[in-house]
Amino acid sequence: MQSKYVFTDQLPLSGLNYYRLKQVDQDDKYEYSPVVSLNFSRQAGIRITPNPASTYISLTADGSSAITVQIIDLNGRVLKTAGAQPGCPAYAHTVGGLAKGLYTVKAISSTGITTQKVLIQ
Repeated sequence: MQSKYVFTDQLPLSGLNYYRLKQVDQDDKYEYSPVVSLNFSRQAGIRITPNPASTYISLTADGSSAITVQIIDLNGRVLKTAGAQPGCPAYAHTVGGLAKGLYTVKAISSTGITTQKVLIQ
């Protein structure tokens, strides 16, 4: 008889985690399943809309820590910096004063740095 087991780790550690099952029979004999490893990255991801943009961008960040958002030009200069607290799903930033072109949006949190390109029209 085949059984299916499901387990959800609600608080996995950042990085590589190892899991296995211990099956115990009614006569107290047991055996272990093969070890399975899963890698959990804790870096905050960001989604920018609209992209391309003309007057504002809205950032949606996943993660539970505060982030600092930077808009950086192609020369590496930080043009705008703003902070956002955890629990706020979207952050709006005006980009109307920026020249048309390609920019990098950098989200910095306690768990890592994520970058994404945005086109300003």
